[in-house]
Amino acid sequence: MSDNFLPPGYSFDILNNITILKSYFEFGETNIEKEIELIRQKFYKSPTLTYKMLKDDPTAFDEEKSRLEDMYYENLYNMDMEIRSRFRQSLIIQLFSFMEVHLYKQCELHKKRNHKEYSVKDLNGNSDLDKVAKYIKYSAGIDIKALPHWRFIDNLRKLRNNIVHKEGRIVDKDSYNGIKEFAVGNFELTKGIDEYEYQIILSKRDFIDYCIDEVSRFLHGILIA
Repeated sequence: MSDNFLPPGYSFDILNNITILKSYFEFGETNIEKEIELIRQKFYKSPTLTYKMLKDDPTAFDEEKSRLEDMYYENLYNMDMEIRSRFRQSLIIQLFSFMEVHLYKQCELHKKRNHKEYSVKDLNGNSDLDKVAKYIKYSAGIDIKALPHWRFIDNLRKLRNNIVHKEGRIVDKDSYNGIKEFAVGNFELTKGIDEYEYQIILSKRDFIDYCIDEVSRFLHGILIA
């Protein structure tokens, strides 16, 4: 690595932040599972569905059962598909922001340490991450786009952008083509009405864990490049 781009303590800083993100993710997932279990218990142990009601008024029993079932499936859907999915979306946003801000900060510190005449904000790029990549390449001789995990990071950027700017929706052909391969085995694309309208559903917990690990590997990859 040229120009001592990354300072001492860089690896520990990454590990500390990754550990916090993993703990936060575990905490959220555990509590969502607890809420789902409570929803199930309230339905199956409902005090209103009694044998006496079934015996005295079967019609009222069936109506009450139908009402509770509708409430049960609605609550279960909201917790499992809406709240859980939004929580996982928030993890993607936080993870990407951590990585981007962390690298941006290191570029600014590198500029000050080495008295560079330009900074990240002086460079042109399609995104902050693109500007960071250019700064590291020009100033430290490291092409982070050539690192093994770059492709995943770039796909993560596209996913994050769809979550932030389009509420997890895909609404055009370019966005769909840019993310469809990344979705395979990682998350669901639920078809909408229009030809290229899809909703991103982060249904796999393992994918979020994998994202966290890939970002960690990418950042450590810069350390040893």
